[in-house]
Amino acid sequence: SGGEEGSGKGRVTKASVLAHLQRNVMPYGLVAAICLSVADPRLGCKVHALKLHKLSAPGIFLISGLVLKLGDVKRALQSPVPLLLGLATIALVLPAPSAALALRWPFLSSDLVLGMAVFLCMPTALSTGVQIATQFGGNPALALMLTVGSNLLSIATIPFFVAAVVGGGAGAGAGGAGGEVQRLSMDAFVLFRSLVKSILVPMLVGITARAAIPAVARWVERRRKALSLVSAALLISVPLAELSFSVSRGLVLAPGELLQVAVLGLAFPLLFILFNSAATAAVGSLLAGAGAGGGEEGKKGPVMSEEIKRTLVIVCSLKTLPSAVMVIQKMQEIAPSISGVALVPCMMFHIIQTIVVSAYASKRAAKDNN
Repeated sequence: SGGEEGSGKGRVTKASVLAHLQRNVMPYGLVAAICLSVADPRLGCKVHALKLHKLSAPGIFLISGLVLKLGDVKRALQSPVPLLLGLATIALVLPAPSAALALRWPFLSSDLVLGMAVFLCMPTALSTGVQIATQFGGNPALALMLTVGSNLLSIATIPFFVAAVVGGGAGAGAGGAGGEVQRLSMDAFVLFRSLVKSILVPMLVGITARAAIPAVARWVERRRKALSLVSAALLISVPLAELSFSVSRGLVLAPGELLQVAVLGLAFPLLFILFNSAATAAVGSLLAGAGAGGGEEGKKGPVMSEEIKRTLVIVCSLKTLPSAVMVIQKMQEIAPSISGVALVPCMMFHIIQTIVVSAYASKRAAKDNN
């Protein structure tokens, strides 16, 4: 029976395939959106004409508010030092240098460079970081608080990073084709107002509804998987609509450009992991040496356990796709010459970073457990 049991574990069943697809609906959906947009843009053009993709950001953040448990947030606040370090890294330290570095890449079209820079200005991913941290022995409460805190904080920081880095003439790196980016003059207040309307308000509505109405909380808990699928579908609708519209107007993506974006999409999360690993180790050593700390962690010795450090590296090395998509949509309203191709690096970076950070988390967890 042991042999049968072993062979059963390796057997691929319909249920296991469906479970895998459900867990990975976002990357598969994004790849499908790119392929469908290039092969036959008619469906995406219909979505674009109906403006259904404009509901993406408010819908995603409404769902984020509905599924947020305030008890998890309160638990995360018990570790203020790692929380402050993570928020500072995500919202203040990494965005501007990494975006400026991407904008200096001279071999890509201005829209692809712009998409990379915008994505690198974003806060951490909405759910990926929490999922990876939970799966590989991190601290889910800290991961959740970093996610919520950095995305709310980014409402104030993103407009100024985008205005300063992208609108400040940094597009010259696009192989001489950066004139469109150079002419782009971002209004930080317009973008701030749009972020408040598309992120903060829907999230607060979701949080309030869940906290104030027990029936809503029960309804959400029963339908978490369905809500996750709806959130993924809302996000996938944006690149499907925008890229299809651009392809229908004659856009052609060169394989060489896509390969460059893929290589850069691999390089940046690796750099983030190296930086965050060094930063957490340095701060942890400083705090332990000074005897700093509070609460239960401080009594045990080091303020930052390996679990906390691993969580910080995971969450701080990721970027969120929905906010990047929303910012690019707003930029297209300000500068209509920006095409839907600016979304392609955002999608590719999102998929690649998930693979890279998951691989890091798996190896780190295995090493820490040995």
